[in-house]
Amino acid sequence: MKPEETSAYNANKILKYLDRLEDFQKGNYVKPVIVDFDLTNICNHKCPRCSASANVDNATVSLDDAKRVVSEMKDAGMKSIIYAGGGEPSCNPDLEQIIKFTFEKGIRVAINTNAHQLSDSLIKTIVNFCDWMRVSIDADSPEIFKQTHGMSERAFFQVLDNIAKLVKEKKKSKSETVIGTCYLIGPHTIPGIFNAAKLVKDLGVDNIRYRPFAKWENMAGFSNEEIRAMQGELKKASELSDDNFDVSYPEDRCQTIVEGRASDYTECYAVHVVTTISADLKVYPCCRVKYKDKFCFGDLSKQSFKDIWFSENRIKAFKKIDIKRDCPNPCMYEKINEIMCSIKEPAKHEEFL
Repeated sequence: MKPEETSAYNANKILKYLDRLEDFQKGNYVKPVIVDFDLTNICNHKCPRCSASANVDNATVSLDDAKRVVSEMKDAGMKSIIYAGGGEPSCNPDLEQIIKFTFEKGIRVAINTNAHQLSDSLIKTIVNFCDWMRVSIDADSPEIFKQTHGMSERAFFQVLDNIAKLVKEKKKSKSETVIGTCYLIGPHTIPGIFNAAKLVKDLGVDNIRYRPFAKWENMAGFSNEEIRAMQGELKKASELSDDNFDVSYPEDRCQTIVEGRASDYTECYAVHVVTTISADLKVYPCCRVKYKDKFCFGDLSKQSFKDIWFSENRIKAFKKIDIKRDCPNPCMYEKINEIMCSIKEPAKHEEFL
């Protein structure tokens, strides 16, 4: 397993954007770096703990709107787009064209998918135009898959078959697209941690990423026995890492399960460089506060992305975020926030390194 600081999930990547950080330190408007863009709220899975399950509408972004918004984001300085959910991106019938258009605009593109309904054409498009893609597998067996995705044994094996097709297409195309998998850790998924890593490694993927289910203040945590079991399974899984397969997990977020939130910053600074667009074309600070009106930056059906991003309304909206009340624990932007907090806050004798 690669150390977190040298993996693709390294939060220090924010230091590559010195122009953004300088504007941030000076209190200027900061150009965005990355957006999670929901192309639809429709999903073909029934995950019991899905954070998007409250979205009862079937909003889907049209091809024309997607092209317009992508162009506007490019004009505002956006570097990358992750097509995620919301719903399942492949449920948008124009996904292939949207991926290709994003690539042609010079924006780096990636996708998160459950990989259940990937046509051969879509598989080829993903492998040839995306920097990376990640399959939310969250199981090592049909039994756990039923608990995490609410789907049948047949669906589980269809997902595995599509992962194998992605790997095959990557080899055929000699593509450098990283094919990854994701596994959410909850008390009910701990038994499958090691076997899931073995399963996807045998399929030929490049990595598996473990993440804990987000915990809110009113949610039950892990028992001490479950924590020990989780740590043991993650250790066993990490031993499967080699030059062709990487096992990773956010140590800080997993440690939060044990010790609680350690960081003491009170304002989210990551929202200066990351953002989320929902399938109804509204812009929010991040995926965790989507569909909460008080955090909405603006509506892309009425304003351009640039007008929304460089506006006082956006500043006012994200300043309403209460870290302890509104944010999950752990947060995926924890490390980025710590870095940006250290840049923002004055340090004693900062000239002496």
